Amino acid sequence: MSQSKNVVIVGGGAAGVNTARLLSPKLGPLGYNLILIDSRPFFVHLVGSIRMSVSAVDNLEDDKVILPYDKVFASGVGELKVGTVASVTETGAAGGFVTLESGETVPYAYLVLAPGSVWNDNISFPNDRSSLKEHLATWRHKYESAQDIILAGGGSVGIETAGEIKDIWPNKNVTIVHGGAALLNDTYPAKFRKSQAAGLTARGVRLVLNDYVDDFPASGGKSAGITTRNGKKLNADLVVATTGPRPNTAFAQSIGAGVLTKQGFLAVEPTLQLKGHARIYAVGDVIAWAEQKSAAKVGGHAAVVSANILSAIQGKPVAKIYKGAIEMILVTNGKEGGGAYFGVLWGITLGAWFARMLKSRTLLVPMARGNLGLPAARLTTRAHRLLAPAAEMDGPTPRQSTATFVTTHTVSSTRRPSTPSTSASRNSTTTLPNDVRRLQRPREKQFTMRNGHKHHAYDAEKAPYPVSYDRRVLELEGLDVPFEEYAGRGPSIVPEYDKGWGPPTRVLDLGCGSGSWAITAAKAWPDCDIVGFDLVDIQIPIHILKDPALSRISFVHGNFLSTRLPFDDDEFDHVHIKDIARGVPENKWDFVLAEVHRVMQPGASIEILEDAPLRARVKRTPSVYPSNGHQRSSSSKPKPLPAPPTDHSLPHDHALLEALYCSVFENRFINMRPTQVKSAPVTRFPMPPISPPQPLPQPVSPSASGADLLITEAFGNASPPAVRPQSLSFSSTNSASSFTPADFFTADSTSTSFSSADDGTVSESHAPTKASKDVSGLRKRALSTPHTLALINTVAEPKPPKREIVFSPTAEHTSLGFRTNKLTPPIERLNKLSERSLSMHLFRAFQNVMATQEAMWDELKDWLRNKPDRVKALGWEDEGEEGPEIRWKFEALLETYQE
Repeated sequence: MSQSKNVVIVGGGAAGVNTARLLSPKLGPLGYNLILIDSRPFFVHLVGSIRMSVSAVDNLEDDKVILPYDKVFASGVGELKVGTVASVTETGAAGGFVTLESGETVPYAYLVLAPGSVWNDNISFPNDRSSLKEHLATWRHKYESAQDIILAGGGSVGIETAGEIKDIWPNKNVTIVHGGAALLNDTYPAKFRKSQAAGLTARGVRLVLNDYVDDFPASGGKSAGITTRNGKKLNADLVVATTGPRPNTAFAQSIGAGVLTKQGFLAVEPTLQLKGHARIYAVGDVIAWAEQKSAAKVGGHAAVVSANILSAIQGKPVAKIYKGAIEMILVTNGKEGGGAYFGVLWGITLGAWFARMLKSRTLLVPMARGNLGLPAARLTTRAHRLLAPAAEMDGPTPRQSTATFVTTHTVSSTRRPSTPSTSASRNSTTTLPNDVRRLQRPREKQFTMRNGHKHHAYDAEKAPYPVSYDRRVLELEGLDVPFEEYAGRGPSIVPEYDKGWGPPTRVLDLGCGSGSWAITAAKAWPDCDIVGFDLVDIQIPIHILKDPALSRISFVHGNFLSTRLPFDDDEFDHVHIKDIARGVPENKWDFVLAEVHRVMQPGASIEILEDAPLRARVKRTPSVYPSNGHQRSSSSKPKPLPAPPTDHSLPHDHALLEALYCSVFENRFINMRPTQVKSAPVTRFPMPPISPPQPLPQPVSPSASGADLLITEAFGNASPPAVRPQSLSFSSTNSASSFTPADFFTADSTSTSFSSADDGTVSESHAPTKASKDVSGLRKRALSTPHTLALINTVAEPKPPKREIVFSPTAEHTSLGFRTNKLTPPIERLNKLSERSLSMHLFRAFQNVMATQEAMWDELKDWLRNKPDRVKALGWEDEGEEGPEIRWKFEALLETYQE
């Protein structure tokens, strides 16, 4: 095979696989092949390797830590070649060849070095499966038979090894000997390092700091023990080297002088090209870059290298440079402990709950399988869902932008008795009608890849859901569910779940996604059956979780936009709906809600939660303003802010992306409330500080009495109190008219959106009247606190009478049978979130914007054909690009936004 047609990657670890996955679908159309060389025929998920080597618990070597390469090239070109690289030879400006220890040569036009690191002792794995099996058995026996264990090194490897030992054998004596004054190194703040030490000592782990182990006995033995460099004698049945790894770069000496640093790392340019070798790139732990070596950073390396190789193939200038990544670390302490540090803002330190949710229990196995293109059918909990490469965590911050959490719930006025579910209903199965059966496809045929992003494969006219199903999007539920639990003090925000009312007994989760909420609800409501309904099969396999409580969960697939729900009338006493609005066209809401109404029992309740992504704003210096609308200053008297600029069309760095995003929703008539026409969810993009700053809008005076919230006979000019929440922004909808067939929403409405104190804008949009107003049944009510925006309570008699919309103050909840001390509104709870919590929620909202990029790409292509002047006005420079060149330009815009 000609060297001019090969891109060769040396190393099949996390860095090499990430790079291969990015290049594979794009090299074929350019006439290039991809070859991945690794010394093993299998992938080792290093994050799980410590637990796997300590004990046989969970059988991690079976498709969890030891994984196949079968699907790495499923979406494009590529082949795996098993062998160990002995040398690299350049043959001129056109490339060179790689020589394996077997003597085979592999020519390349472009070469990526991702050889990884050489680890110590128990996580230094052989290259074939039989030797690996023997290696694991040997080390597991060593750990099991030893009573006094010395771990030489107190970095993340030492901490995690100690935690795994204590999980299995809590009475063993474990000592960590570490050369520093605290565990880990000075990259991380003292608070985080102390917290990790405290977590270990609480489990009986002994720490010997500012000392070293120089001699490692070939065999243990208490009589011999060891003596540290400072003369301390320690009993030891087993001494394990848990220091950091060494770069696996000895073969790179063959490339030439100056390639390796004294420490053995590869010297690279900011383009991640080897210095002096334009066709050779490097990624992963082996690059000489001033950052901690972490698997979380390889995604950023791979993105730079893949973009630059593709640009070079097409004769274009360098596309990207590597600017480093924020420092982050996630350390486990057994399955239930650990901690995390994110080097953003002031430095965010999170405790065991966060480590447990993300890594400690699952070891990020589902994420590793996704990186290899393997099906996510082996999820063990929802805990894998949040971690993203550090290079992509540098998104919006609480001081730069705010997210919108729109909460709507409807409550029945007829109490639902608290009756336990029967075994018959619990074990019953739902029979799907023929039209739903026809929608069912094999899982592999439910998805398609678009420019490297995973989308559903259904007709866009029938299922116009624009958001991707990429791993990073699915991971966001790791933020969603705890956020929702906090807001509602449980799985539901509906307040009637009181002791006298009781939890629901049969629940429909419409648009259930991965099923995380269903799992949470099943654990909270022990006598409740839960049915999740979604378009595609992305749910967590319940049988893997091995929790008897979850046997009450079932999942059904279908398209609720075009077919009736496959459930009986009056089947459910509670319906949970979240994040479906981006895929529901305006003319489908009546059908969807009518179907929901059909399957609800008389007196049932429904909650609808939708999340508006970040919104762009005019450039100004980021700052934080308190909720009274005044700017912080050293002056004793606050000064009111000047009036806002009237020109809202001022361009900013991401104006084109903002316009494309809004167009995705506007042109498809997709929005979060069916009473609005062509009113898109707003998008906010964080902007860097520039001078001079532009003023914030004038704050709205709060209402002392809350009378502005009352629903008037005229209806349409009411505004909630305007004391703005400091951190999050919310929206409320006031509706009044004759009811639609769904009996939930009305055709005539006024929608008022309130943003946070960081933005301060108040806007109103009036939908055209579609029906005569009927306000005879409305009760005028106001919220009792001006700090809380309005929630919609739809109160109903048993079917078929109509329902009436009320704004329910605390004073009137008693008349509806609610206990007043149980009704702190969810939005008030959200206002109390710390900035640390908000920063994680904002990262989630930022990723949601990026998840629609393929729909934004479709809009851009349409604009370039039909609205070139509009694109030009938003900063797009027409340089005569065609096809792939336009795509690369668009991706460069997205990359700039992310960075």
